[in-house]
Amino acid sequence: MKALNLFIIVSFISLSVAAQVKTTVEVADHFQQCSTQILGQTSPCLILKEGAVITYVDPKSVEGFNYEEGYTYKLKVEKTTNTFSGGLKYRLIKQLDKKKAVPKISDGIPFTTIEGYFSTINELKDEDLILIKDQKTFDMYFHPATVMGKSTTIIDFEKNLVYAYLSPVTSNEVKLVCERAYIKDKVIQIRFKKTVGATNTFSIKPVLIVALPKSYFKNKQAIVYINDKDFLVTSGK
Repeated sequence: MKALNLFIIVSFISLSVAAQVKTTVEVADHFQQCSTQILGQTSPCLILKEGAVITYVDPKSVEGFNYEEGYTYKLKVEKTTNTFSGGLKYRLIKQLDKKKAVPKISDGIPFTTIEGYFSTINELKDEDLILIKDQKTFDMYFHPATVMGKSTTIIDFEKNLVYAYLSPVTSNEVKLVCERAYIKDKVIQIRFKKTVGATNTFSIKPVLIVALPKSYFKNKQAIVYINDKDFLVTSGK
């Protein structure tokens, strides 16, 4: 009889410690930095949305789920809640959906492609990208190109900063464009596209110079992508 009573007590304690439920959660396309037990340190957390409730959890607490940043997910999971500590654990039952995240167009940043300059750097062995914040630095790297019928773009460095992408001397046709600039998750994203074409009988030094308003860069980081590969991360402070 005592053994039966003990079994009932142990079973009751087990049920009270852990509560399980099957539910559906959505996973955001980016991490949230969460505080750790060590003061001043953070670690990446998954952002889970269950109905109107948003929860931040350690990626390891979702058993069987392989997360890839840049995608949103919809998952059917078994959620276990420790009723004493409030700790959560999840077990993936089924991945219902996975979508590539698309940046919001409304977060776009205006930019100007600067024309009429050539690079003064003669020996460039690899591609490079330069952040320029004043006229004196700009004049160190670029001079006006004297071409009939073309004018140089004047840059107002009081209001703008410049990203300049340089590519080594080549005999191939090279097209460089800035596709878009926008803010996503409080980080500035700038996307350049480079297309290499046929071989010419002459050589060129490809360069792309883009001016953007300084007002967007206050207390923000910026990532510049070349053909979707991150090329440079800078601070906008």
